[in-house]
Amino acid sequence: MKWRKGDFLIIAAVIIVAVGIWVFPFGQEEATDVCIFEDGKLAYTSPIDVPFEKEISGCTVRVSGGKACVISSTCPDKICISTGEISKSGEIIVCVPNRVSVKMSGREEFDAVVN
Repeated sequence: MKWRKGDFLIIAAVIIVAVGIWVFPFGQEEATDVCIFEDGKLAYTSPIDVPFEKEISGCTVRVSGGKACVISSTCPDKICISTGEISKSGEIIVCVPNRVSVKMSGREEFDAVVN
């Protein structure tokens, strides 16, 4: 198989688009609120710019600097801790053994409202 100039242009374009999407993700905006759920029910909500630490069902959630993270947990694998910080609307941290989730939410926009 012989490579032509057009093949290299297509490969370069795909790489540029992939890097662009990775560096500049579209559709994700900064969060305005953090919601903590316990057993699927909303247990606590707060604006993201108000720093706090909250312990719920064995998980300690810290919010500071516009980011949220789980800093300690009684679960065996500690995957919720290794998830790290979240700050974009729609991002979520889940601790399955403790049934706790931390979700970032932002400004709601609707394309249409159906009755």
